[in-house]
Amino acid sequence: MSTSDDRGTSLGRIAWQRLRRDPLAVAGMVVIGLAVCIALFGANIRPDPTPWANRQVLGIRDQPPGFKVPMLKVPRADRSTSGFFGRMLFGGSEEPFSLLPLHAWTLKGDTVLVEEFNGHNDLVPGEEYRIPLTELSAFPPGSLMTVP
Repeated sequence: MSTSDDRGTSLGRIAWQRLRRDPLAVAGMVVIGLAVCIALFGANIRPDPTPWANRQVLGIRDQPPGFKVPMLKVPRADRSTSGFFGRMLFGGSEEPFSLLPLHAWTLKGDTVLVEEFNGHNDLVPGEEYRIPLTELSAFPPGSLMTVP
């Protein structure tokens, strides 16, 4: 007749029991657990509400700190939708627009003609874009153009 005492205990269970008896080991596990939680949920624990937090606009990358240029908010057509785990792993959600630094712009009918700022617009004209006004109507009035 075998009883539960005769069956023995697994090595993992013995190691776990010995580990739980050591207070420094338990404290170390708590610290490691907190670090893992902060790493996984960090974007929700410490969101950055700063409006100008490193938008990485390539057209103005060579300009000195404090440089200002008008920007046009253009709605993104290629927004990727990510689920809960995608937002956790890759840092939140994408902005619904991209910023386009402006050198010049004109309004022709129902289209806005925009020349992008490139830092050398006097020598080399910037790329030109035609943006229908219907694309820009997704934003409230007054929020399309920004100056950082």
